[in-house]
Amino acid sequence: RRVVSPRIIGSKAATTLDALGRRQQQIPTDARRPPPSMLLTDSNLNPHAAPFVPTGASPAPLPAPPLQARRRPLQTLSTAARAAAPARAAAPAAADEGGPADGSPGAMLADLPPELLAAVLRSMRLSDIGHLAYASRPLLGAVEAALQLRAQDGKDPLPRLPACEESWAPFLLRLDRLRAPTVVAAGDRHCLFVDSERRLLSCGFDSQHRAVLGHAHDLTSGGPPSLRLPVPSPVPAAAGLRVSGVAAGAVHSLLVTEGGVVYSWGSSKFGALGHGVDCDGRKVERQFEPRRVEALAGVRVVMVAASPSHGGWGLDYSHSLAVADDGAVFSWGAGKDSRLGHGSSNDVHTPRRIDALKKQRIASVAAGENHSVALSNEGRVYSWGSGRWGQLGHGSLRNARLPRAVDALRDVWVCSVACGCYHNLALAWEGGVYSWGP
Repeated sequence: RRVVSPRIIGSKAATTLDALGRRQQQIPTDARRPPPSMLLTDSNLNPHAAPFVPTGASPAPLPAPPLQARRRPLQTLSTAARAAAPARAAAPAAADEGGPADGSPGAMLADLPPELLAAVLRSMRLSDIGHLAYASRPLLGAVEAALQLRAQDGKDPLPRLPACEESWAPFLLRLDRLRAPTVVAAGDRHCLFVDSERRLLSCGFDSQHRAVLGHAHDLTSGGPPSLRLPVPSPVPAAAGLRVSGVAAGAVHSLLVTEGGVVYSWGSSKFGALGHGVDCDGRKVERQFEPRRVEALAGVRVVMVAASPSHGGWGLDYSHSLAVADDGAVFSWGAGKDSRLGHGSSNDVHTPRRIDALKKQRIASVAAGENHSVALSNEGRVYSWGSGRWGQLGHGSLRNARLPRAVDALRDVWVCSVACGCYHNLALAWEGGVYSWGP
């Protein structure tokens, strides 16, 4: 039975979803704050965070930290905060690591004037600010001030705080974890993985010479690669990349690096690879190894999505989505049923920004076979493309040429979305799961 508007699934709560609706992990929904063991470990810190270098000079009465201490990455901050007293949010390096030779404690963030401390925190990533708030209670006031400064200067507009949350720190940390880049992705007959060393691995069966695995070892023999990889194997062409996230479609694959660069490979007659035309004027319809999408040069991408397929249908009508760090959304590939969100059914062979979403700061996207879904930083869900099976959630079976808000979820703060071929799932902040489609 088709469900054309989102409905909550049962009474049990979940915390995160994959495209098939399975639970990936269990977190008690009544726990508003993740346990400290989840927050103050180096492995749980944002792996994409730049080294923490405080800006601005320290006040005269305080001894300035040595140069090496100022350049220590934020992971060291987590270790120090876990081992030392909570008030020491930024313990200096030891003498043998470049710290003060006399063993003096040096400067601490909590000792800075509130105005200066807020300015320092404002330059950090949201997830790192949240970790600092948990590491040291004296920093909670400065965290709130820094967040307000960020919202005022437009650097990183904050979403509204859900009614079930009392403070920003747990909210930011949980939101960052729910919207982290995908490190495991499943296509029709292949899978992609990102290991702990940020390497790209793939496995599966390249059944129709579509090069979805990224292994081009048979090119030297004059024929396209066709192989089975029963276990995840590193992709040689991506050996020099530090991969942040991946997306596996029906006939093509995408990755985004820690620096926000997008690579694609596989096959697509309608431009889902995003490479446009070669120097000889021919459209790029097949790519055997990961290749950089040059049209996104200068854009720092944080997330990518690739369309799946239902039982082999629509394999050639693939499309791709990408979200930039400033909330901009780009789409390219097959334009049938207006799945790209540009107001027409024209194919687009290089990434093009979706103008209809310029006023929204988008946090994540998901791709169905012939429709697309976006989630804003305010917890609002938007959908566009084919509505034949009710997968848009607009209460009808009509197509949507442009992104349109799912009004049935207007009173729900959604924190994660996922697409199957013709259905969608949404995870609400309080733990409810909504679904719609056939």
